Amino acid sequence: MPRGQLAFCGNAAQSLMKIFRTFFFKGIFVIGDACVKLLLSRKACVKVWSGPFAGMNWGTHAVGSELVPKLLGTYEKELAIVIERLPVFDLVIDIGAAEGWYAVGLLYRKIARKVVAFETAGNGQEACRANAERNSVAERLEVRGRCDVEDIRLLLHSPPRPGFRVLIVSDCEGYESELFAADVLKLCRQAHLLIETHELLASGAHARLARELETSHSVTPIKPVRRTRADAMFPGRTTPWWLRISCLRRFLLLERRGPGNNWLYAAPKIDLE
Repeated sequence: MPRGQLAFCGNAAQSLMKIFRTFFFKGIFVIGDACVKLLLSRKACVKVWSGPFAGMNWGTHAVGSELVPKLLGTYEKELAIVIERLPVFDLVIDIGAAEGWYAVGLLYRKIARKVVAFETAGNGQEACRANAERNSVAERLEVRGRCDVEDIRLLLHSPPRPGFRVLIVSDCEGYESELFAADVLKLCRQAHLLIETHELLASGAHARLARELETSHSVTPIKPVRRTRADAMFPGRTTPWWLRISCLRRFLLLERRGPGNNWLYAAPKIDLE
């Protein structure tokens, strides 16, 4: 067979193998994902396995994100070290709270004394309240709808006492560019901020926020890290069957985040002195 035909056959075989592998792994993921959700649907809640919110009781329905990484405790694992080092806050403002991963989690860890959680989706608000009830922190949680600039101004304008600590957690799908305008950032001079930025939805927001905060805050950029199968290894625990399947374990860790999503953590310099 001529060399050109051999090369063509080789390329065709590689392309077919690539297509086969893609559909094979997607098939495994779909089947495994369905099995896990079927198992979880029989329970109202389960305990989070690991991570900064280990032991927290969590519902079996996610809002706008993947459920299994939260139950495993690997969800947004990049932020775990930040969470572990946070001081205690008198008030946490959670914008885009969904079912309350941070709103409830920070109350559960006693990092927050009170949380005001903003979430536009009705099912997210209901799930947030339900998760707060499951963890006996509902009396310290206030759930609201859409957050606008005036809400931030009112919450930050007059601290009730000197040294009143505030943390703002934001994951609002590009709305951060509009919400954190320059005049709002001036009100945040003494607040800690943990903001997820969405470059595809708000181009340039990450760079602008980092630039405008650097005079008053110590800003740490945080990039997403690729998950590996080792992230689902939990010493001292009985691993369920669906986590023993290597390729399924790998896919269940995926958070299916869009490209261009990063975080920045800004701690006020006055708090670091």
